[in-house]
Amino acid sequence: MRVAPSRTSWTEHGSGDRHERAPRERTWAVLLAGGEGTRLLGASVAGARIDRPKQFCRFGRDDSLLGSTLLRARRATDLAHVLPVVAEHHRTWWRPELHHLPDANVLVQPQNRGTAVALLHALVHVLVRDDDPILVVYPCDHGVDEEGPLQRAVDRAVHAASGPERPLVLLGVSPKAPETQYGWIVPERGGPGLVRAVHRFEEKPSLRDACALMQQGGLWNSLIFAVSGRGLLGLFLKSVPRLVEAY
Repeated sequence: MRVAPSRTSWTEHGSGDRHERAPRERTWAVLLAGGEGTRLLGASVAGARIDRPKQFCRFGRDDSLLGSTLLRARRATDLAHVLPVVAEHHRTWWRPELHHLPDANVLVQPQNRGTAVALLHALVHVLVRDDDPILVVYPCDHGVDEEGPLQRAVDRAVHAASGPERPLVLLGVSPKAPETQYGWIVPERGGPGLVRAVHRFEEKPSLRDACALMQQGGLWNSLIFAVSGRGLLGLFLKSVPRLVEAY
């Protein structure tokens, strides 16, 4: 696994004499929007009581978090290559926001079976339609103030994931504080370029550990990643072969 910090721009290198599809033509965006998102239910934000899963909240913005993620995905690829994974019992909230997508692109789960199942479901749908795709996976519960740096990092991750090693490239965010409610990534030290191997992960560290992680060059884990479709299928077969067989 590799990590691409989301704080700088990138330059795409030439592909030589061999003809290749442009990265955008190969890119598919998977939007993970089927989670229960109940952590904020009943809370009040700006005087408004939250009565729905987090991904459908607006938090004072024009778009919900799902809507913002959809716009983010459309910067990475064409609308025909955007696949939201949603839950049937959330239809009241997601249907108005996804009405302009082709019906075949909206992957409706009858029940929430976790992230791995949702991701495999989307991956199979992509591989049926494209034999050499790159997937960018977006959780739909992120609020982003500056889209430009994030989009440049996604572009860089897609470029790196297109390489012959087929790495999974995860975006890390330069921390502004020793946050204890986030997951953290500790990249390997040194190495060429901005894309580095992951040394370890830390999930919701103590305040003391979070301060130490900042000093070590740790990054917040955005959970946004790019990976080749074949590479991701290989990871599923290696890690959870029974899930793939059952599917």
